[in-house]
Amino acid sequence: MSDEFRVKSAILLSAGFATRLSPLSAILPKALFPVLNVPLIRRWLEKLAGLGVERVVVNVHYLAEKLEGYLDGVRSDFPRLDVIISREREILGTGGGIKKAAGLLEEPFFVLNSDIYTDLSLDELSKNFFSHGDLLGTIALGGFPGGTVSVGEGGRVLAFRAEGRAPGELSRLHGLGVMLLSPAVPPLLPDGFSDVIEDLNPLLGKGGRMTSVPLGRAFWSDMGTPGDYYRLNSVLAAGGRFVDEGAKVEGESSGFLVAGAGARVEKGARVENCVFWPGAVAESGSELSSVIVAGRARSGLKMRGGVVTGL
Repeated sequence: MSDEFRVKSAILLSAGFATRLSPLSAILPKALFPVLNVPLIRRWLEKLAGLGVERVVVNVHYLAEKLEGYLDGVRSDFPRLDVIISREREILGTGGGIKKAAGLLEEPFFVLNSDIYTDLSLDELSKNFFSHGDLLGTIALGGFPGGTVSVGEGGRVLAFRAEGRAPGELSRLHGLGVMLLSPAVPPLLPDGFSDVIEDLNPLLGKGGRMTSVPLGRAFWSDMGTPGDYYRLNSVLAAGGRFVDEGAKVEGESSGFLVAGAGARVEKGARVENCVFWPGAVAESGSELSSVIVAGRARSGLKMRGGVVTGL
């Protein structure tokens, strides 16, 4: 990214409980869910480091120790990226999380949901933001069902979650969990728990300007449920095998296979189109199809679809 459009800081929103991802979210915070064996948060760190971002704040609350431990272990992989933890004693929501970290986000900064996967170019957000001047921010939008962002001429954001048609609304699109915000925004956010989208609405009503960039042909997927998570791995695997060098596959495997470090498919097990988390096991005599294995699949288990978390 050229210095003219370079963004130097970001916040990765990672504090949430991810209750819809249960039972998987009882094991790991959503930011650590592996996609083709790479934790989502690492993919974001790689993307941000590649753009020349210098500082990333990660807000944590639920299973904070696991996320902090992981980040401590990978900091040396990103020597030019200052990774800072913002720990929340009580969960603060997206707005409250940004407000708490405001002192670390003095320049225009990216706001990224850590539980999404996308190859959307963040350059497009920064170019849009810096080209317009005096903006509250720029948000990435896509044409998915259930859109709640009212958009007007030239991609201007008119309102979020409007009950009726907003004045000048030309379309209603879906927010993708990717924004670039002005440093003027955090001081305007309320203290305590809040939702940054709800917080932006009154600012737009008072004449604040916000623009948008379209997803276009870029790939994007959220990870709201175990089914969403499974489909994401399935689409990206495209029928291939992504087996960590520390995994052992001795049983019968067909279709795509994702197997993390220490995962085992024992001799006599049969698996088809499965995702294995690190250390997960399919015992001899188990038969699994389209399953996320995040624990031990016992001998004799026959399962099509779903999640295995038992030890």
